[in-house]
Amino acid sequence: LSSRQSLWYRRSFSIPADWKGERIFMHVGSATSNLSVWINGRYVGYSQGPNNDSEFDVTKIVRPGVNSISVEVLRWSDGSFIEDQDMFRVAGIHKNVWMYAAPKTSIADFHLSSDFNADFTSATFSVKTWLRNLGGKSGKHTLSVELIDPEGKTVFSSEAGSVRVRKRKNAEIDFSAAVDHPSLWSAETPNLYSVVLSLRDADGNEV
Repeated sequence: LSSRQSLWYRRSFSIPADWKGERIFMHVGSATSNLSVWINGRYVGYSQGPNNDSEFDVTKIVRPGVNSISVEVLRWSDGSFIEDQDMFRVAGIHKNVWMYAAPKTSIADFHLSSDFNADFTSATFSVKTWLRNLGGKSGKHTLSVELIDPEGKTVFSSEAGSVRVRKRKNAEIDFSAAVDHPSLWSAETPNLYSVVLSLRDADGNEV
């Protein structure tokens, strides 16, 4: 449904039964200029900013099986003039929307960086990771980092560190390692590495 100033989206979606016990999130890639969300008739939240993604914790609202979702997108907001750019004023949802489940303690965010020496023959690869515990129990968790070169070979696979994440708190793990003779990126040779981050609980189970 649509009008000159707003658009409404409504559809059904299913939540797998095996997501029980995990935190469930709704991810919106982008909407202009803002959006309000309802699931199963209950208000979920509000987000604003056409170039920002947004996430909502919907664990207590969704249920196993079929659920309904309604989204209202307004064309204008009090931030529209701040975000003024050379672009068409096209309102709506511009990127993908999806649901996903995560353990109560999981990797919330991470930052990767590479610092090269003067002649680019070696680099220090660094990982900064933020963990979040949305559950009611504290627990020790261990992070592992694997770096894979453009040919698919493992450069290193190492334990980055362990930390006790207190209930409903965040924690950080920082890690760095030297990489000799890295494959460099350029427009002619767009070499890309892959990074795999793995989180394990105190019993060694990968979460």
